[in-house]
Amino acid sequence: MTIALSDIYQAYMYSYPHKTAYEPLKGINVFDYLNTCDLAQAEIYFHIPFCATKCGYCNLFSITGQTGETFDRYLDAMKQQIAQFGLPEIPGNSQQITIGGGTPLIFSEAQLDKLLCLLPDQSQAYTCIETSPNETTKTKLQILETYQTDRVSIGVQSFLDNELAVLKRHHPTTAVYQALELLKAFRFPTLNLDLIYGIPEQTLSSLQTSLEEGLKFEPDEFFVYPLYIRQGTALANTGLHIHEHTYAMYLLARDILTSSGYTQISMRRFVKTPSPSPTSCGFDPMLAIGCGGRSYLGNLHYSQPYAPGRTPCKQIIEHYIATPNKTLVTHGYLLNQDELKRRFVIKNLLHVFGVSPAQYRETFLSELCDDFPVLYEWSRQDNPYTRIHNTQISLTPLGLSLSDNLGPSLISQEVRHKTEQRKRLNV
Repeated sequence: MTIALSDIYQAYMYSYPHKTAYEPLKGINVFDYLNTCDLAQAEIYFHIPFCATKCGYCNLFSITGQTGETFDRYLDAMKQQIAQFGLPEIPGNSQQITIGGGTPLIFSEAQLDKLLCLLPDQSQAYTCIETSPNETTKTKLQILETYQTDRVSIGVQSFLDNELAVLKRHHPTTAVYQALELLKAFRFPTLNLDLIYGIPEQTLSSLQTSLEEGLKFEPDEFFVYPLYIRQGTALANTGLHIHEHTYAMYLLARDILTSSGYTQISMRRFVKTPSPSPTSCGFDPMLAIGCGGRSYLGNLHYSQPYAPGRTPCKQIIEHYIATPNKTLVTHGYLLNQDELKRRFVIKNLLHVFGVSPAQYRETFLSELCDDFPVLYEWSRQDNPYTRIHNTQISLTPLGLSLSDNLGPSLISQEVRHKTEQRKRLNV
């Protein structure tokens, strides 16, 4: 099996099934699912769907142009939702708390403090938050420090102004350097730096420049993403396509980071200090607070309807704020046994540690080699994508580089059909 360069970048498989496969649900009592989950192992995700500006490649659930009054009403709605789920009464109820968006630090200092006051006991959980250069200020970082924030992730994307302009990122490189200097001064336990490759006008040399500039700040992690030009984004209307040297750029970034002491954990993630032992993923619960985040409770996955456009996004946020019962589930996906198997395989295979056939057998009472023979076929190729080592089947370096093709190849026909149907409807 040989994959053409033009087919490498099919989709980023950070979850399964994709939100575009979700559909209306009726008769769901979320507490029937929540009560079967171990919240001590759960991630609580707080979604902040607000940004100062919309990046050219962004199709996430976020909106620009909102005021402090809207922010306050949204924070009040989140507080109401937290109470309805009973989170304050659950001691040490989460192993991880993530605040994403959008841009969480778009809030004023008082609103950021109000947000962090809503969180369950942060001392019992690993707390993560996202920021961007323009929103990273000394006062806001002091607030994050007060609340014992463990991980701060900053979206840099490039250290070159011309590339930032192509991406429609509305911060100059001077703001990038100022934000990173501040973050290093505060010494948060984990600093993550995001970069993008495959940008029109980017070259191998300019990507190397961004990587080398990023390395000067010695972040604990790098997330390095290929540029996708997705439907409904500003870049989609420009006629741009994936850069012809995108794959070569991936190889360059991988080699520079690994030679600089970082361990590759997935196609996108590189860390200084990897976990000493592999951990399985695919079934850890996640409960989303706010509007736009996804919850994973056993075989129930749900969220508000997905809408990348400004007007429908605004309408969904206002509906969330106005709805009295914020635990209602009306839109999502109920995974059958086949979809649960696919999620387990996709989530684990795209991680460097791979899939455990023994754990698969224990979980599903069937054999990985029978249910997914392609994983073993990939290991017998002249240039194998997988390897069988001890108790794991994992991707080779070549296979890891092809994650955005191999992962999507494991999508079920039903999920694929529903996703394509939504694309045709332009939603």
